[in-house]
Amino acid sequence: MHIASRLLDKRSSEADFQQALDDLETAVVLGLDCETTDEDTAHEGIQNYRNKKRWVFDHRRTTMTGFSFYAEGSDTAWYVNLAHADVENRLPRRKADVLLSAIREDALILAHNAPFELCMFQQCLGVKLANVLCTLQLAVSHHGPDEYDPQIFYATPLTNFAKHTRNIERAFANYDPETRGRSLSSEQQELLSLFIGKTSTAAHSYNGFVSEIAFGYNLKKLVQSLFGFKMTTYDEVLKKAGATHMGQLTGEQVVEYGADDAYWAVRVFQHLKDDMLRSNPELLKTFLTQENPMVKVFADSWREGMRLDLSEVYTRRDMERAAMADVLRSFKPLVKAYLPFPDEPNAKLIEKQGKWYEGYDKDTGASKDNWKKLRKRIEDWANSPNSADDFEQLIQSANPVGDAWANERGVKTPANRLNPVYYQGMRMILHDLMGLPLVYLDGEISTDKEARGKMLLKAEKAGDERAIEVLKAYQRMADVEQTVKLYLTPYTQLMDPETSRVYPSLSSMLATRRMAISFPNVMAISKYSESKYVRGFYLGDDEDHLVVSADWSSIELVDIGEKSGDHGFREVFGQLPYGDLHSGAAADCLAVKTLPGLTEEEYREFKFGRNPNNRVLKHIFTGQEMTPKDFHKLTRGTPVGKGANFNYWYSGSLSTVGMNLGWSPDEMWEAVDRYRTRFPLAEAWRVRTQQEAVEYGFVQLPDHHRRVRLEATPAWHACMMRKFADISASPAMLAYAELALKRIQSRAKNQAVNGKVQGSCAALAKRAILRVLAEIERRGWQGKVRFMVPIHDELVWSVHRDLVPEFIPVLRWCMTDHKDLYPTLPLHCTVSVGRTFKPYDEKNPAFSQIELDEAPHIEGLIAKELEGSALTDDIVARVVKFVADARMAA
Repeated sequence: MHIASRLLDKRSSEADFQQALDDLETAVVLGLDCETTDEDTAHEGIQNYRNKKRWVFDHRRTTMTGFSFYAEGSDTAWYVNLAHADVENRLPRRKADVLLSAIREDALILAHNAPFELCMFQQCLGVKLANVLCTLQLAVSHHGPDEYDPQIFYATPLTNFAKHTRNIERAFANYDPETRGRSLSSEQQELLSLFIGKTSTAAHSYNGFVSEIAFGYNLKKLVQSLFGFKMTTYDEVLKKAGATHMGQLTGEQVVEYGADDAYWAVRVFQHLKDDMLRSNPELLKTFLTQENPMVKVFADSWREGMRLDLSEVYTRRDMERAAMADVLRSFKPLVKAYLPFPDEPNAKLIEKQGKWYEGYDKDTGASKDNWKKLRKRIEDWANSPNSADDFEQLIQSANPVGDAWANERGVKTPANRLNPVYYQGMRMILHDLMGLPLVYLDGEISTDKEARGKMLLKAEKAGDERAIEVLKAYQRMADVEQTVKLYLTPYTQLMDPETSRVYPSLSSMLATRRMAISFPNVMAISKYSESKYVRGFYLGDDEDHLVVSADWSSIELVDIGEKSGDHGFREVFGQLPYGDLHSGAAADCLAVKTLPGLTEEEYREFKFGRNPNNRVLKHIFTGQEMTPKDFHKLTRGTPVGKGANFNYWYSGSLSTVGMNLGWSPDEMWEAVDRYRTRFPLAEAWRVRTQQEAVEYGFVQLPDHHRRVRLEATPAWHACMMRKFADISASPAMLAYAELALKRIQSRAKNQAVNGKVQGSCAALAKRAILRVLAEIERRGWQGKVRFMVPIHDELVWSVHRDLVPEFIPVLRWCMTDHKDLYPTLPLHCTVSVGRTFKPYDEKNPAFSQIELDEAPHIEGLIAKELEGSALTDDIVARVVKFVADARMAA
C-alpha cells in the first residue's frame, strides 16, 4: 500500500482527529470497512455449528472492534479503535459518532461485501449507512467466479497435474480414441475424473487450476489478481500476535490490516468501473439499477431473519431420531441373517473399488486387506444387542442423527463404528455380504437412491423378500439421515434462542447471477420431497402476519420459448393459463421402456385417477405399486416429464431421465432424437447459443451480464493441448488430454445455454423484488410487508393479515409485467397464502399454504367445482380470513 495507515484512538492528537474529520467531511468517494468479533459471545448453537469450512456470524451478539475509512485522493487511510484489547486506548464512542456523522450525505461509500457493513454498522453502532456501493457485487457483475485473465491462463502450466503422468500413460497406453470414452475401464474413468470432476477442488483438477488463476471475489484475491499486491490476511494478523480473534488484538496490531481494506475497496471500484465502461458500458447501468440495490435487500434479510415454529422443529427432530433408532433395530437382524461373509474377498469389489475395499500401501503397493477390518466391524455391530433406549441404539453405529445428538449431550462417541449408510458400509453389506450385483450409473458404481431402486426392482422380480426388506430399510435410513443432516441439526444449532429465528445469508455470487442462501440453505427445501415438512417450520414475522409466496410458472421454459420463438413452446406458453408441456414429455419417455405404447392421452387420464388400460404402475425408484394419480404426479415432475424438459436444454441429452428409467445408451439417444424433433426452433436456438460461446468465448445476457466460457473456444483447446504436451507428448497422454478437453468443452457449451436462461431468470427475480419494495414504500406499507427469501423461482413475503388481499395483485403485477425481458410471451405466477410455508396439507389446510390459482377443495370454504382453478377476489378474502383466524387462535 502506497499511503500511510494511521490509528485513531484515545491517545490521538487533536490535529490527527481533525485531519481524519476533514477527510470524511470532504470525501466524495469513501472506502469503509469494519472489524468485528463474536468469538466469545455467539450463542451456543452457532458455536457448535461453525468450523473452518462453515463460518457463520451471530450478528445479534457481535462487537465492532474497529472501523477504517479512506477518502479517495487522501494520503492516509484511518483505523479507529473501538473495542480492541488495549481497553485504555479505545476511542470514546462520542468521538466515533462525531466521525461517522461527518460523512457527507452525497458521499459514495464503498465497501467490499457491503451487506456485512450495512448490517454491522446498524446492529453494533445504530448507524444506517446510505449511498453504499458494494465492490464485491461490482466484481460479480464484472466477472464470473471461474473467470480469469486469458493472458495468465496461457502462461500458467499444469504443474499440479504432472504427478499423475505415469498412471495415465500406463492406463491409456492402449486406449482407442474412436470409442470416445464410452468404454472406459474403472481406472481410466477414475483418472479422467481427477481432472474433469465437476465438483472437485483439488489442485490437480481443472477446477483447482482455474481457482488458482481466477480473478476471485475475496478482496485479498481480487487485489492480488488486479494489482499484483499481496494483502495481509486475517489469519496472518492473528498468528503474528498469537491471537484467535480480533478482540484480542490491540489497535496497533490491526491498524495496517484494517486500513488496507478501506483503501483497496476504492482502488478496486475504480479499476472495475473503468474496465466496464471500456468493455461493456451498459452493464454498469445494470449494476447501479439492479445489482447494487439488491445489496440492501441482502442486508435487511440477514438482519431480520426468519421466525421458526420452535415446537414444530423439536417435535420433528425427536420423531426422526426415534424413527432412525427403530429402523436400525429392525435392520440389524436383517444383516445378521446374512452372516457369515464368504471366505474370500469379493473379486468385483477388488477390481472396481480396490482403493478402499482392499487398500494399498503407498510405498510398496502391497494390499492392506481392508475388507477384513470392514467385515469385522459389520460382524461386531450385527451381533451386538439392540437397546430400548433410542440414544444408545443410535450411537452403536456412526450416523449424523446419533452423532448430532451425542454432540448436543457432550457425549464422546466410540471410535471405529460402522456407518451402514456411508457408501463403504453400504457396499460391504449389499455386495460383499448379500452378493447383490454392482449397479453402474453414468459409468460409475453407485449405491445412491436410484441405484438402490434398481436393486429393489430386481429383488422384487426375483421374489427375494430378505433383500427387499434390507433395501427398503436403507431407503428409510437415507431419508432420515439427509433430513436430519441438512435441516434439523442445522436449524436447532443456528436458531437464536432469544428470537426463535434463523438468520440466513442471502447473496448473489453464482456464475448465473442467481441468488443463493446459506446458514441455513433455505433453497434446499423442496415442495415434493420427504423433507417438505421443513417448510412448515417457517412463520410470518409476527402473530398477525401470514406467509405469502408467489412462484413463476415454468419460467425457465418460458424463457427458452421467448428466446427461440419455437412454435411448440408458444403453443403451450403463448396464453394464460399455460398449457401442459410436461405430460407430453413424460408420456414419450415412459413409452420407451416403462410403459410401452403409452400415449399422451392415456397418460393424462392418470391425473384424474383413471387407468383405462389397467396398467401396473410402479414407483420408478422403489418399485412400489402406485395409484394412477400418484404415479402421474411423480412422473410428470422432475424424475421424468419436468426433468426431460430441463435435462435436455441444459445438457443436450436425457441421461438423467434415462438413468431414472433404466434406459440403455441407444434407447436414451432415440428418445433424444424424438424430443429434438418436437421443438426444432428451440433446438436451433440452443445450437446458436453454443456457437456464440465457441466464437466469442462468452454469451451476452438480456441484462448485459456475460457468462464467459473461454473453455468453449478452439483457442482454449489448443492452449490446453500444449499444456498437456509440455507434461508429456506420449500418445497416451495426448489421447487422455483430448478426451478430457472434449468433456470440458461440451460442459462449457451447455453452461452457456444454462447461463442465458438462468441469467435471465436472475434479472427477473431481482427486478420484481425491487419493484415490490418500491411499491411498499410508495404505499406506506413498511413494517407490514417484508421480503423474506427467494426459493428458486418463488418469492416469499411476510404480510400483515389485513393487507394480504390488497398486496396480492400488487405482487402479481410486479412479477409478471416485464416486457423488456419477455416482450412476446406472457408471464404467469401462482400465489399461495398460509400460516406457514408448508405445501398444502388437506388434513390441516389452515396451517399450510393454500394455493389461490390452483385451488384445493376445502369443505365449507372452497367448493368442489372450483378445485384446480383460480379463485375470485371475494373467495381469496375468505381464504385469508380462514387462515388468519386459525393463526390468531394458535
